[in-house]
Amino acid sequence: MKLSRNSKTILFIGLLCATIAAATVLNKNNETKDIAQPSRKNIRVTAVSATRGKIRSWVFGEGTVRAVRRELLTFEQAGKVVFIAKEKDGRILREGAQVMGPVEGQRLGQLLARVDKRDNEETYIAKEAELFEARQDVSTAEHVVEQAQTDLNLAEANYLRMQSLYKIKAISAQKFQQQEAQKSNAQAQYKTALAKLTSAKSRVKAMAATLRKAQISIERTGIFAPFDGVITYMNIKKGDHVQPASINNMSEDNALRAASIVVIDPSEYEITMDLPVYDGVNIKEGQSAVLAASEEIISPETTELESGSNIATASVWAVTPAVTPEGRTIKVKLRTTSNPEALRDGLYINGWIAITEKEDALIAPRNSVIFRDNHAFVFVVNKDGSVSKRAVTIGIHSLTRYEITSGITSDELIVTNGKHLLVDGSLVEVIPVPHTLAASKAE
Repeated sequence: MKLSRNSKTILFIGLLCATIAAATVLNKNNETKDIAQPSRKNIRVTAVSATRGKIRSWVFGEGTVRAVRRELLTFEQAGKVVFIAKEKDGRILREGAQVMGPVEGQRLGQLLARVDKRDNEETYIAKEAELFEARQDVSTAEHVVEQAQTDLNLAEANYLRMQSLYKIKAISAQKFQQQEAQKSNAQAQYKTALAKLTSAKSRVKAMAATLRKAQISIERTGIFAPFDGVITYMNIKKGDHVQPASINNMSEDNALRAASIVVIDPSEYEITMDLPVYDGVNIKEGQSAVLAASEEIISPETTELESGSNIATASVWAVTPAVTPEGRTIKVKLRTTSNPEALRDGLYINGWIAITEKEDALIAPRNSVIFRDNHAFVFVVNKDGSVSKRAVTIGIHSLTRYEITSGITSDELIVTNGKHLLVDGSLVEVIPVPHTLAASKAE
């Protein structure tokens, strides 16, 4: 029997609806099966073991680096700069050049620069001639004294002889009185000669002092290296006309500009910090410190000093026992103990001062601790892969670690990354951490 065209269409639509209905029922059965048997995924975390070791608590501060030995050198006499020293390779002195201070037995170090000294040298020559003349006068006066002494000795001997003769009436009283007068004259001449000698010697001393002043005036035409060091500022050049400058230390920038040459000893630096009172009261002389340039972010406990490193160490050299009136702070001075090459004069740096230290503390990384409602917690990984939320007590802390005084034991595995996704009892999968990262976290 042949079906009509309409009948075929109706039959096709019916079969299509039946197929859709069957697919819907099958899909619902599958969804019901999935709901009945849900899958559980473990939360991926990183973790490290709590360890025992040394931990130090630090106070942070900032300050400017200054060389302990630094001289702002100026000319003490006006004039035209006619000389600037050169290095061994023939290059003229400039910033960064090494200079040499006085050696043993010498008063002045290396001559660095000089103004015209011809007038001073002429004065020195004139004073030198005057001193020579004064010394000649002393020599002449000494001969006069010697002659006067001889005459006095002779007069005294004759007087004694005449006195003996006069006592036995061998000579007249007039003859004796004449001899007595000769002795008195000889004594007077001797005293006069001594006075002239004393005056001549005094003049020599005065001329010698004048000559020394003339020598000093020549020295004042020059600038000499006060110690072995390096030039940090060279504010003069040959041909400049200079005047004696007064250095105003109230303004660092103005002082450095006013100086003709600035020389520092780069082997030791001092850093002055103004710390809040609550930090400053914990600072004591001799405490160790770590220093780094302001752009550096370091952990003092994990940084090892190596040759060429940009980290320096220091110790507390002085602590002001008063609070500064302008900033209500405590002034602390540090001095470098190693690797001063990492610093530069005038550099603004960060510093960390170790105020408390424990040799055998239970230590956990800072990023393993959660604080909620002023309480500290960690998540400890159990052997079955679950985690337990533990309340812990915090002791001292460093930049990267906490001391844990209670709540966990040594070698327990504690979660670092991923802890904010956890609740007590959560199942976790501990992701292996690269060795270098694990080492830094353990520290």
